[in-house]
Amino acid sequence: MTDLARDPARRTVLAAEWVLGLAEPEDAATAERLAEDDALFAAEVAHWRDRLAELDATAPQRPMPDRLWPAIEAGIAAAERAAPGETAAARIEAGPVAEDIAASAESGGTVLPFRRPGEPGPGTDAGASPGLWANLRVWRGLAVAASLVAAVALSVAMRAAPRPEVVAVLLIEPGKPGAVVEAFADGRVRLVPLTDLPVPAGRALQVWTLQDKAQGPVPVGLTGRARTLSLDLGSLPGPRPDQLFEITLEPETGSPTGRPTGPVLMKGLTSRTL
Repeated sequence: MTDLARDPARRTVLAAEWVLGLAEPEDAATAERLAEDDALFAAEVAHWRDRLAELDATAPQRPMPDRLWPAIEAGIAAAERAAPGETAAARIEAGPVAEDIAASAESGGTVLPFRRPGEPGPGTDAGASPGLWANLRVWRGLAVAASLVAAVALSVAMRAAPRPEVVAVLLIEPGKPGAVVEAFADGRVRLVPLTDLPVPAGRALQVWTLQDKAQGPVPVGLTGRARTLSLDLGSLPGPRPDQLFEITLEPETGSPTGRPTGPVLMKGLTSRTL
C-alpha cells in the first residue's frame, strides 16, 4: 500500500472505494485501520459519507447471489489457464456464471454475446490476429486503470463543486427517487432529475414549493422536459428543513390558476445536509 500521508490522491480513492463498498478485502482492511488511527483519512471518509448520505437512503437493497463473484473469479482463472484454441470459453459458458447471466437476462438485464479467444467479432476480419484485444490480462489492466481514473476524477469534481446546505429527494413512490432539489449558501436552488419523465405534447413539468400553508404552493420552475433546472424562489427565503417541493404536470405555459392543477408526479421534503 502506498504511503497515504504522501499521496492524497490515493487516500481519496481508497476512502471513496471503502465508503462505496468497492474496495478489495486487503484495501478494506487497510481503510478500516486507517479510519481509526489516521485523522486525515478519517476526515476523508467522513467527507465521502456526508456527500453520499442523501442518496444512500433512497437506494433499494438488491442482494447479489453469494456464488456470483466466486463463479466469475473461477471462470477468469479457467480462461487464463487455457491455451489458445482450448475450450476455457466452453467451461465458462457451461458453468455457474452462465446460469447467473441467464437469470440476469430473465430479469431484464443486458447480456453481451460471448466469443471464444480468437473468435472474430461482428465486422472484423476472420483472418486477422486477435492480438492485444484478445488478451484477458490487458482487458483486466485497462478496467483497473479506468476505475482509478474515474474515481480520482469524481473526487476532484466533487471537491470543486460547492456543497448544498439543504437537499430534498423527490420520490415518485416510496423508495423510487425521481429528482433532487439542492439549495446552496449563495442562494442558488436547482432541480436535478434522476430519471427521465415523458412529457406529452402541449404539457410541461412545473415545480412548486410550500413554505407557508396559509400562502399555499408557489411555482418556482417550469420545463418541457426532465433536465437540470435553476429554480426561482422570488421573494421567498431560502429553503429550510421540512419544506415541501413537488412536480406536477401542467399546460406548457404553466398552471393557469397559479396553483397545481395537474397530477403530482413526485414530491419530497427538504433536510439539512450532514
